[in-house]
Amino acid sequence: MRTHGTARISTGHAGTAGIAGCSALGDSENAQGTYEPSAADNLAVAVGQLNKAALSVDEFQNGDGTDGPDNGSDGEGTPSESDTQRRTFDASKPRERVTAAREAIARAEDNGAEQADVRAVRRYADGVGGTVDAVANVTTASNRLAEVDDSFDGDDIDTDAASATLAEATTASAAARTDQEDAETALASADRERLRAVEARYDALSSGVDTLLGYIVGVEGLAVGYDTYVAGIDGVQTAQDEVDAEKFDAARESFSGAQSSFSDAESEFTDAMEGVADDLQSELTTGEERSRALDRLSAGYISLLDSRDHVSAAESAIERRATATRGQLSGTGARTRRQRRTDSRRGRPSGTTSASRSSRQPRSGRRRCSRSRTGT
Repeated sequence: MRTHGTARISTGHAGTAGIAGCSALGDSENAQGTYEPSAADNLAVAVGQLNKAALSVDEFQNGDGTDGPDNGSDGEGTPSESDTQRRTFDASKPRERVTAAREAIARAEDNGAEQADVRAVRRYADGVGGTVDAVANVTTASNRLAEVDDSFDGDDIDTDAASATLAEATTASAAARTDQEDAETALASADRERLRAVEARYDALSSGVDTLLGYIVGVEGLAVGYDTYVAGIDGVQTAQDEVDAEKFDAARESFSGAQSSFSDAESEFTDAMEGVADDLQSELTTGEERSRALDRLSAGYISLLDSRDHVSAAESAIERRATATRGQLSGTGARTRRQRRTDSRRGRPSGTTSASRSSRQPRSGRRRCSRSRTGT
């Protein structure tokens, strides 16, 4: 596919070379000074510039790093040594080519080019320009996400910084979606037969725009998912501080909020897997697994706090019962001491009770009755 695209670009260069005044212009000394590019020449220049810009996008999307005619390539689809450490996309030169193409289209229109041809190439320019902008924004979003992902490796995560970086990623991914939709609309409304006739890379660009959507969906899912995930981490950190301060009820609420955030993040990562580019599947899976793990961790902390409440309640119940028992024992002892004092005042031995006295009285009565019967 790349060889085919390069051949088309060469055709564009041929038109440019002719305009620059090579052998095609003849040997006349006055030819270069009097020659005016035709409408067809200007359209050829525009298509050549757009094809080059489109090729840079195509090769970047195919995973060749920073390659392409405008991205630090050696010209054969291989990134230069200084660019192999990180995939980047320099949109400045492709954008310059799109601008030059638009200027050439305007000149072609001024020179009386057929309006249908002008319209077709102009829409091709809109498609290329939108694609270049979309790829640039997706790359920005991806780089911001990589920064946040690196921050998760530390023990102390700065959630404020992570949230700010994720906001940048979300803004960039939203812009990328708008750019991609604009490019898709422009290409859908273009006259593809006329573009093929002037050797525009219409089919390759259309395919690239469709593929780009999968990356945008993935980046959006990662940005939203990790934003919710970071909110959960912030909740866990707050809960841990509250535990240290022995604010256990507040800690339980913070852990509960964190658990809800992790559950939502897991859903965001899962939902984004539908229609996402294959390259981003593993990253979404990682986010899903991280969220699930911290969801369970938060649930575990909540269970521990609940268990602590049960233990505290049991301890309180035991203490209440112990207090009541001590009170009962204390009351019994007091009554016993009062009884002893009363008995002492009445001349009874300590420990003698009224029940003891009553038990002896009937025996005394029976003896009196026995003496009476004997006398009789």
